[in-house]
Amino acid sequence: MVTNILQNTFGVGPKINLTFAESTTIVSSRGEPVPAQTQSSYDAINKTLNITTYIRLDQFNPAASQEYKASILIHEIVHAYIFTNPSVLNGLTQHAYLLQNYVGGIVGALQSFFPSLSTQEAASLALGGLGRDLLGSPAFNDALTKYGFTTDVGSRSSYQFFSSQFEYGTIGTQCSN
Repeated sequence: MVTNILQNTFGVGPKINLTFAESTTIVSSRGEPVPAQTQSSYDAINKTLNITTYIRLDQFNPAASQEYKASILIHEIVHAYIFTNPSVLNGLTQHAYLLQNYVGGIVGALQSFFPSLSTQEAASLALGGLGRDLLGSPAFNDALTKYGFTTDVGSRSSYQFFSSQFEYGTIGTQCSN
């Protein structure tokens, strides 16, 4: 699914520029540092949509697994897709739309890249980038139930249990520097 988005959206012409860049300054809407963020701007003179995914390396744990890093990049690629087609939101926030339409695809993409990843582990990574904005919402609670998680964030049955282990490299494929 993510491959199709990339090919269909970014491989078809010169009207969209997708760039990945390092940053030390990106923050969430709450002012908190984040590991990655995708932004867009439109160049009216050249009629080009410029999309930049910023990666903030100082926000990654040095031991973070490949699975964790891949989940963040896939999440940001979906944001880039949404910027190319903002009408798909139909009044939803980007994260609400991503939750509603792309969590399953992200799970599948992660499992195709990392075949030993269980569906629940992949779901924990797919949901990890959404929890701060959507935790407690009925749609997020439905996704938790679908993938066998509870709403108790302190529990081993929480999506955060696996997600944080991948983030801190306790489990997953280690990166070679």
